[in-house]
Parts: sequence; structure tokens; C-alpha cells
Amino acid sequence: MMLTQIFALEKAEEGGYNVTVTALDGYFTQGDIDKELSIINSFVLEDENSKNPFIDRKDKIYDFLKVASEYVSYSEELENRAKEIEKFGIMAIDVLHIACAEMSKADFFVTCDDLLVRKGKQIMGDE
Repeated sequence: MMLTQIFALEKAEEGGYNVTVTALDGYFTQGDIDKELSIINSFVLEDENSKNPFIDRKDKIYDFLKVASEYVSYSEELENRAKEIEKFGIMAIDVLHIACAEMSKADFFVTCDDLLVRKGKQIMGDE
């Protein structure tokens, strides 16, 4: 799985959202993405956002998640996979995010968590 960072999310004039993504150590650039991107929502994202103390950010994230084309619900299979990933020393909430991405067969896993990016690179042998 590829890890990257998301830096900007803005509403587009024509509807939808513009997402500005920056490459991390050359994993990929916007030019490498030759298909339309879609958003995947999950029970984990919604739960995490519900605890966001910053109302403006919470509302923006909620609006962003509403345009998701897929939703990942809890399952025992997902929980079992999360437990396997946790053995790599990744925090519980992050393993749930990763397991959801895997269950949805996501091409990219987008995060702002530098620690998770570093840990992912270690696991993949890139660091």
C-alpha cells in the first residue's frame, strides 16, 4: 500500500472538491494518477470526526465524506485484519483505517500522520 499526505481540500466551483496532494519521497506525483479519484468513507472516519473539537473542520470533513462513493462498515474480518496490522506497532485507530483501506481495495491511503507514514515506510522496507 502506498502512503502519502493530503495538504489541501477546497470546494470546486463546478461542484465536488479539488484535492491538492504532494508526493512523499517520490512515491507518486499527480501526473502518475491517470484515473478519476474517488473517496472512500468508513465507520472509523465518521467516529473519529465525530470527536473533532473544531466545529469548522468537523463540518468540512463531514461534507467531504458525504461525497464518498463507497462506505466500509465494521466486520469481524476487518477487525481480525486490524489485529494482524497492529503487530507491526501501529496504533489501534490507524490499523482500523488501514484495514478499511485494504477491505475497499483502495489504490492509495491518504494521511496527514507523519508518524504513520514513517512506520509504513519501515514496514515496506523503504526506510
